[in-house]
Amino acid sequence: MSLYNRFGAVYTDLPALYPGTVAADMGGQAAMEDAIDTAVDRIVAALPETSFAALTHPKLCRVVRRATSGQTAVSIPLYPVVANTLVVWSGQPYQFEEPDRDDGEGWPDDRTDWTLTEADGSLVLATGLALEDHLYASWEVDVDNASFAADSLARLALRGAAAELGARLFTEATQEWKLVDAYRMLFDQALAAFKDGSRIPDEIRRLTWWEEVLRREPGGIHSIRISRG
Repeated sequence: MSLYNRFGAVYTDLPALYPGTVAADMGGQAAMEDAIDTAVDRIVAALPETSFAALTHPKLCRVVRRATSGQTAVSIPLYPVVANTLVVWSGQPYQFEEPDRDDGEGWPDDRTDWTLTEADGSLVLATGLALEDHLYASWEVDVDNASFAADSLARLALRGAAAELGARLFTEATQEWKLVDAYRMLFDQALAAFKDGSRIPDEIRRLTWWEEVLRREPGGIHSIRISRG
């Protein structure tokens, strides 16, 4: 089993990064997957704790903002969901303004009347939401599942693998070496940006959290409470 399912990266995408090459040129499937795994290891090591936690154990993510009256269909954005880990809270915006802790204490009672499809995050509520309700959720992502993917990190892992494999294929005297350098530069810059907090994965940045994950320069990622309403 590959670490974090390689974020969804597959070895068959690598030859396209060096036009005219085929898998055999890069040593075949085993060598290519090993290079991707190395890149994934480096990405995981570079991610700050806050980003890593948001990707693997999302906590108090707002998955519904201003529900329609009677809404029952909800999409959990990071999946597959580990069975029996999902907790959801719903209510009017003012009901989420007062808790002193970040685990939902003081919020409306957590819902238990729902059905979840863990594989794709489809959530169906037995009782519809009221107009303008918010819905927050916490859960664990099954990151080793064969269907887990984080597209922005998969693309990055492929660039890292391409840099490693390209250095074996080409010499500095060849035209292709410019691509090797470009992939290495893009990969190293991304890792450095993760480490100093100036970059967070797109899969996290596009979501809204009770404790919002923000970029910061320098010194890593921090979080603040999101605005209400």
